[in-house]
This record gives sequence, C-alpha cells and structure tokens, in this order.
Amino acid sequence: MTPLETEAVFAAIGLQPILDAKPRLAKRAFSDAAAQSARVKRTLLRFLSSDAWAEAEDLPEFDYQKTLKQLQPFEARPDKTNWLSPTQVNALFAVVPDKELATDLVGMAETIMQWANPIIPKGEPDPVTGQVTEDPPYGDLLDFRRGWAVACDPMSVLRDLADGSLFDDQVETLVKLFPATYQDIQGSALAYALPTMVQRRGKTWKPGPTKAALLACLLQKTGFDPQLAQMVQAADAANEAANQQQVPQKAARPRPKASDANAEATPGQKAAAG
Repeated sequence: MTPLETEAVFAAIGLQPILDAKPRLAKRAFSDAAAQSARVKRTLLRFLSSDAWAEAEDLPEFDYQKTLKQLQPFEARPDKTNWLSPTQVNALFAVVPDKELATDLVGMAETIMQWANPIIPKGEPDPVTGQVTEDPPYGDLLDFRRGWAVACDPMSVLRDLADGSLFDDQVETLVKLFPATYQDIQGSALAYALPTMVQRRGKTWKPGPTKAALLACLLQKTGFDPQLAQMVQAADAANEAANQQQVPQKAARPRPKASDANAEATPGQKAAAG
C-alpha cells in the first residue's frame, strides 16, 4: 500500500479504538482509502465554489483523565519504549489481515502517542501532597484538543476549513502525523481545485478574502499572494493568466466553533485584524 493509503486505513480504524484495544476494520475501508484523494478534491472544490459556510461543529467529546492515562508508555526501557501494550497490539493485528500493514499501523499509533505524551497539559500538583487533583487550564486543554482531534481524524481539518474554524496548529499537526495525507490535500488544492475554479470562472476569479485566508492557513502560507497564483500556474500551464491573481490581505472574521468562543483568533480573524 502507498503511504497515503496506509494513513487512510489508519484513519478509517481510528486512533481511539486502537488505544481502547477495540479496533474495527470495515470491509470497505480499503476501497474508501483508495478513493480518499477524489473525496479531498471534491471537498476543496466545494469550499472554493461558494461563499457559503458549512454548519459549525463542536470539538469531539474528550475524556481528559482517560486520555492522560492512555498516553503513558506501556514499557519504557533504556534501549526502547513500547507505547502500546500487547493487548492493544494484538487487538489491531487481529482485525488487519495484512501483517505488514498492521505493523505500520502500530508504528503510526506509537508515533502519535510519542508526540502527544509531552504536550498533553497537566494540572498543577497540590503543594502539600504533590498530587494533581484538577484538570489543566481550559485554554491549554483546548489547544491540545484541537491537535488531538486531528490525530484521531485527519479529515477533520477539511471540515474545519469548510466551517471557517481552521487553526494553523491543526495544519501543523496534520503535517507532522499524516504527511502523505497533507501532501495529497496540498496537491489537490494547487493542482486541481484552484486551476479548476480559474477554468470555470475566468482568469479574474479569486476566492473571497476569508476563504483566501483560510486556504492560506491550510497551505501554510503567511498570505494568499501572487506567489500562490504562480504555483497554480505551474500546476496547470493552460491557465497562464492565473498568476495575475491578487488576493486582499485583510479578511472578514470567520465563524468559530461554539466551543472555541474564548480561544485564540483563527487565521481569518487574524487577517481581519490586519
């Protein structure tokens, strides 16, 4: 399987079921994985072809104490750290018919655990007993939950793009944990979605300022500027005039999720603030 298909199968199973030692692999998971690129293209094209926004969703439910416990390594030795327990590993091998693939999926899960363990926030210990009795500050936990949601479901990045609540730290998490998936999304935007919109709407087309700011966030650009237009031109030489696109640097405020009301500004909000 390609790295992209492996990441797609991992996402189909889900990180949390792996940590719970209750993974399931649907019969259509492999065909869905092969079709992921096509779904990404449709999603990006739908995002760019309309000024409308998808309905905002709250962050997935999150059990802090459970996650904190599950992110501890099963066994730490000087020469090797085993993040997953034998029970978790055996459960995954039991549902994945290809043992090489199962090994790759175990490696992905352990990579995510290794990433998450040092960054999950922890409450302050009691000065007398040394015990942590309270959850960490809300803002710190919210920051972690955004990244954790991507680790559990990498396609959540596109849903947050569609509802206007995408943060740059979510994209950074996607790049780190699911690099092939990110490359596919990036390539689909530059080589398909943007050139297709130029073909359909003409060389003067450009996305609205808020969507331009969010797309710049997805593509990890500081601004949606002529350099991006040149990248579009290189992806589709038939649209030579695309490099004349100019996108305003200021953008209107996108709609954050209800649960993010007190969080830091989204890229669209930052753009609106100048």
